[in-house]
Amino acid sequence: MMKKALNAVLPILGSSLLATALWSQAQPIPQGFQNGQAARLALGQTNFSDISFGTTQDRLGAISGMALAGNKLIVADSSYLAPPNNNRILIYNDFAAFKNWEGGHLIPADVVVGQPDFSSAATGTTASRMNQPVGVASDGTRLFVADWGNNRVLIFNRIPETSGATADVVIGQDRFDSSDFGAGPQKLRRPNSVSTDGTRLFITDTLNNRVLIYNRIPTQNGAPADVVLGQPNFEGSRALPPAADTLSSPMSATTDGQRLIISDLGNNRILIYNRVPTQSGAAADVVVGQPDFASNGAGNTPTSTNFPRFAYSDGQRLLAVDSGNNRILIYNRIPTANGTQPDVVLGQADFMGLLESCAASNFAVPYAAAGEGGMLFVSDSFNRRILGFQPGPELITLNGILNAASFSTEPQTQACGVVLPQPPLAPGAIASVFGTSFAEATVAADSTPLPTELGGVRVKFNGIPAPLFFVSRTQINVQIPFELPGYSASVQVEKTTPQGTIVSAAAPVALSTGAPGVFTVSGDGQGPGVIVHADFSPVTAESPALPGEPLIAYATGLGTVDHPVTNGVPIEFAASGSVTVGGTIGAGQTLTILINEREHSYTTAATDTLDSIATSLAEIISANDPEVSATANTTDFQVKLSARVQGDQGTGISYNAFVSEGATLTLDTGLGNTVPRNVVIGGTPEPGQTVTITLADVASSSYTMQPGDTLETIVNNLAELVNGDPNVTAIADPANSRILLQLRDPGQTSPITISLSVSEGATLTIGFEPPHLAPGSAKATNTVTANVGATNAAVSFAGLVRGTVGLYQVDFSVPSDAKPDPAAILTLYQNLIVFGSVTGTNIFSNPVTFPIGP
Repeated sequence: MMKKALNAVLPILGSSLLATALWSQAQPIPQGFQNGQAARLALGQTNFSDISFGTTQDRLGAISGMALAGNKLIVADSSYLAPPNNNRILIYNDFAAFKNWEGGHLIPADVVVGQPDFSSAATGTTASRMNQPVGVASDGTRLFVADWGNNRVLIFNRIPETSGATADVVIGQDRFDSSDFGAGPQKLRRPNSVSTDGTRLFITDTLNNRVLIYNRIPTQNGAPADVVLGQPNFEGSRALPPAADTLSSPMSATTDGQRLIISDLGNNRILIYNRVPTQSGAAADVVVGQPDFASNGAGNTPTSTNFPRFAYSDGQRLLAVDSGNNRILIYNRIPTANGTQPDVVLGQADFMGLLESCAASNFAVPYAAAGEGGMLFVSDSFNRRILGFQPGPELITLNGILNAASFSTEPQTQACGVVLPQPPLAPGAIASVFGTSFAEATVAADSTPLPTELGGVRVKFNGIPAPLFFVSRTQINVQIPFELPGYSASVQVEKTTPQGTIVSAAAPVALSTGAPGVFTVSGDGQGPGVIVHADFSPVTAESPALPGEPLIAYATGLGTVDHPVTNGVPIEFAASGSVTVGGTIGAGQTLTILINEREHSYTTAATDTLDSIATSLAEIISANDPEVSATANTTDFQVKLSARVQGDQGTGISYNAFVSEGATLTLDTGLGNTVPRNVVIGGTPEPGQTVTITLADVASSSYTMQPGDTLETIVNNLAELVNGDPNVTAIADPANSRILLQLRDPGQTSPITISLSVSEGATLTIGFEPPHLAPGSAKATNTVTANVGATNAAVSFAGLVRGTVGLYQVDFSVPSDAKPDPAAILTLYQNLIVFGSVTGTNIFSNPVTFPIGP
């Protein structure tokens, strides 16, 4: 009968009755969190370690309170704790989109309240402007805002659907253009939060050191409160000594429909009233964060708190936002005794932690929290983001995601100025995930591209599926996705079972743009490294390295490269080259790039820039050349050329560049007129003609043609003359009418210039050979250096190995003065780069050994 009656009444009363009835059931606190686990997603930032801020539709300032109302997320985008104060409330209408976040992008808000548009941030005291609003609440229909700086609470009878909406009711003031503070039943002083159970309204009147209860949600401006807590009467406002019936700067007051929970910030405690008080001055029944009602000292132990800003109960559990300790405390049962110890901590690895950072598992002054859809959402004020935590079993070992070459557990990287406890990993690296109960059997990938699921197991970094090498019960080897941004990430293991899908608690991982690990013969990151000679034979005690010898070390974790790459796919290179645009811009200049004598030209317009010219040339080449595609590097104003075929087949493709006569723009192929360079001889040989190669503007080698000379004999004779130079060798290539000039000492740093000439009126020609596309490579973008012992070992190349996934090679030379050593130590280094700046600190690899002979 009751169900039939409800069904009959609902169409008449509308949805508001249903919304109120549902809202009186407190938002659930999810079960199953693990201590120190990471968040799965972040709103307001592109990645977990980004702390950017702004006043736009998709950027936040320093946020504070938050609320969930159906599929809407409501955020107070303002705070008196840190700039910027955007003085606004943001409403996201599609909260489900946030829960599918995979990083790398921002989610825009749909509605702004307190400002006329998303770019405004001015304070105001009107029905549509605010001054540091910090608390928000909703009953599913109405919106409530604690407008801190205006000493008031605003009520919107409907959650606004358009920006710049005006409030319907103001509490704490008798009109919308007033902001005076005071005590009494009708005034407020810096209210920090507001909450409702759909019938009553609760306001924490922070600087009056009290909580006000309205037995009915006010419909008139300046309505008086019915009950005051923390003070003996409505006129009291001082912070009284700690007791069961006093408060000091309370920050939140919430109800689960039965109890009232108050976060008493100034007394470093949470107060629990077993029933919502109906009489002023009522005493709390239980205190947590302190051993008794008379204590108020701050602490970071399991039973103490430090400036708790928010707390709520779902009727079974209790959650406290312990801001001063940068953590969330969860009590699996609502405490009935003073000083009860919580069961779970988020934001710290354990109950004694004090880390403050912008990593995936940490906070910087968390402010509020709400549960929804099996997840917990926390407003992380100083990091300007909202984190979403998903409970799950603890499958991944704490700090158990390691470089698969070094297996180093050494903390080295940073997020927001704090060294993270997790060992660093780089995008593109091969990593080992250690834990328990991953797969029922060991399964290895038997082909490429690598799969993202093996044996029913999947691994996701910030929601991005990772390619898998193999899975077992206790270890998974993966490639970290190259597109993973920032300095901290969240990792989850998913596995399919007959009972359904199991998703692990997220584990934090520290990221760096480079975090090298050298593979070792033993496979455990220790002892002799996997190091080979130039002919790829291994360096061993029987075949040691020699002083000055070039060697190759194999590694992983060198980070991103200067070549397109696809996760899980063996890297292949196309032959490549580049042409740089420079000089002074002007309209009507024609720039031409030749590819195997095919001309691709662009004539400049008055509006062109160097980067637009590079872009236009690249587009013309890509659209028209059958052998080469091109892209523009608009930072360096380069046209990057790439053979359309993979491998070394494209190395036979020549290219050159020139500009129209009188042009002030330049095109540079990068080879210049210094050694090494190839010289081409052409034309018609005639006796008596002289051809000359001058090195460093000093040493000239000239050959005068004799009867019977051909291009081939001229090349041989001139090369023999040049070979007399102490610094340069000349290799004759008569079949191609060219001479290859090379340095005798490849390590020479001072340039040797080349000048070419023929005698006046000669029918013979001499010039530089046009460049050819060079064999492709994928060079690490973060510089790699190496030491052998304490001596620098020159690195000539560091990048991905062709045909492999996540495997890098480092080409280095043994120092020429190295002494014989059966176990010389090689260590690789890369720059620690934070927010785009080189810090001067290095991320270092595991030290490995190799023998150096006499």
